Amino acid sequence: MIQGTTVVPCPSIFAVVPSTGELKVSTSDINHAGVYTIRITASHSITGNYVQGYTYSIVTILNPCSMTSINSSPLTQFHYDINEGNKLIANLAWTKDTGNCPLSITYTLIDTLTYNEADPTVFSIASNSIYVNTNVPSKARIYNLKVRAKL
Repeated sequence: MIQGTTVVPCPSIFAVVPSTGELKVSTSDINHAGVYTIRITASHSITGNYVQGYTYSIVTILNPCSMTSINSSPLTQFHYDINEGNKLIANLAWTKDTGNCPLSITYTLIDTLTYNEADPTVFSIASNSIYVNTNVPSKARIYNLKVRAKL
């Protein structure tokens, strides 16, 4: 039995089983990915003599999304006249190439003229679909759009 065991720096991720001294690593949060140097300290009192020791262990927690690729499909050209109302212009049925990453794909629509997010008063993304909607004449122009996807 090891008494007085402590684990630093992340007690929410790392724990020592007091009866065995085994280091347990437990997390499902990909934000915990990284390299940790753990100092494990143990102490024991033997016939009135206090004995203490420590060891270092390096633990690497991998991010399951770091090697995941997103498989995209190109946007097609479309024509929209103002006052057409809300018009679906594309469905984004993009996929991930591995099943280990728990994150969903999120999309941002980029206007390649400015390389900023496309005008949200004209374009929107909802439920993995891109929509255009405006009745403002000053918003009429040719837009070159790019979809940025991330996990």
